[in-house]
Amino acid sequence: MSRSPSEKPNHFLNLLERTLNLLHQQTTALIICGDFNINSLTKNSEKQNLEIIMTTFNLTQVVTLPTRICNNKDALVDNIFLDKRKFNNISVIAIDNGLSDHIAQILTLVNMKVPISKQTYTRKTRVMDVETRNNSQSYLREEVWNGVYDFRDVNCSFNNFHCTLLRHFENRFPSAFKLYKPKYNNWITKGIKTSCQRKRYLYSVYKNTNNLQVKAYCRKYNNFPKQVIISAKNYTMTNE
Repeated sequence: MSRSPSEKPNHFLNLLERTLNLLHQQTTALIICGDFNINSLTKNSEKQNLEIIMTTFNLTQVVTLPTRICNNKDALVDNIFLDKRKFNNISVIAIDNGLSDHIAQILTLVNMKVPISKQTYTRKTRVMDVETRNNSQSYLREEVWNGVYDFRDVNCSFNNFHCTLLRHFENRFPSAFKLYKPKYNNWITKGIKTSCQRKRYLYSVYKNTNNLQVKAYCRKYNNFPKQVIISAKNYTMTNE
């Protein structure tokens, strides 16, 4: 979840409470996380109202360290709330990943069993190989196209052409159904991991240097992993 800085806190808190009323059940283990833009390190009414709402649903804030440092001021605006009665063995660490001005939070749930889906899906494909393509071309060459040339009306000629072409396509490229298991995050390559690791390193250098050339290099490199990630996702989605 995320609240824009321009959104009124009371409006956000009202929506949050209504959402929790819909989601909360005795058999459901909720984990609410996100950038609420409410600083939990200072005393303010928004923080107090947020804690009251979360306590109503037995949810406790587990992040205690600053998650954003700007102009030498610490702020805890990224939150993780959960029910400690259902998650009694957890750990939270902060990591500066260099992808944002916010510090990432890693929540580890120890000894928690997560069911892994082994479901398979059916995908409809067309049999397109050298043999089917050659057969299709052969039958198209033998087609006389009388229904196309015998009409003066352009629309009738096109409809006949379209129907004839579809008939050949359906006959020469039959449908086939294949089973496949979904793969998750298979677009994350070794190169992407290396680029992100270097980006995190350069981000820490950027924050602790006054060298303008180094800062310029860090800013230039900052866009490189994003472009690689977008290209990898597009390639994976296209070829699945």
